[in-house]
Amino acid sequence: MWKVEPIGLPPSLRAGFTTSQAPADFQGNRFTFEPKAHTESRDSVLSRRVVTSFCGVDDDSWRDVHQVHGANVIECTEESLGRVEADALWTRHPGLVLAIRTADCVPIIVASWTDHIIAVIHAGWRGTHKNIVGHTLDAIVAATGAELGSFSAVIGPCIHAHAFEVDADVAVPFQDAFEHSVVEQTPGKDSRWNVDLVQANSRQLEACGLSPERIKALPMCTVHDSRFWSHRRQRAQAGRQVAFACMEPRSETPIS
Repeated sequence: MWKVEPIGLPPSLRAGFTTSQAPADFQGNRFTFEPKAHTESRDSVLSRRVVTSFCGVDDDSWRDVHQVHGANVIECTEESLGRVEADALWTRHPGLVLAIRTADCVPIIVASWTDHIIAVIHAGWRGTHKNIVGHTLDAIVAATGAELGSFSAVIGPCIHAHAFEVDADVAVPFQDAFEHSVVEQTPGKDSRWNVDLVQANSRQLEACGLSPERIKALPMCTVHDSRFWSHRRQRAQAGRQVAFACMEPRSETPIS
């Protein structure tokens, strides 16, 4: 199984969350994507072609960025991005494959049911605290006037609360931002806490105007599910999976 299907997104969308398990006809050694954009190992090139082939487009349609655990958002067009630093991408152009890489951080795919708009978001704990979700959806609304009530979101495989044990320097900012609702004391450890990044991002999506019924979270925890790459479990040996989304090409002009 080289990818996990998202749920609750428009059926015309080609989207998914890759795993560490290569397709049967894969010609590389590891089905993985390099930690940094524009790093071209043979495995990453072959892995990318699995995704672009599934989406029915060529490699030139691939769009990714150098992820920096921030809150910068980029709109993708038919022009090449170059070496851009960001943690979220969105587009109104069909035929572009948007991709972000993770190995425990939270991957999110967002799509409108009424407008031709999609986004992919990389939300590590820093990006979650900076509300990368809110920055992304604000950027979309500012550029297009889209109604966020028409959007759905899927949170993909990531580190779950029981595996995300942190010190006070991480826990306290989340306690302040979310009024303790996404932070719990680690059982038997006075100075350790568990933070629920899935719940935090779900709440931020709701705060932007998405209905709870249109926010889905897949149940896989990357730390404990060996089908996925996990930096916390594998450290330097961890590869990367991607969350990707592509709208089918159409003849109409993108909205302005």
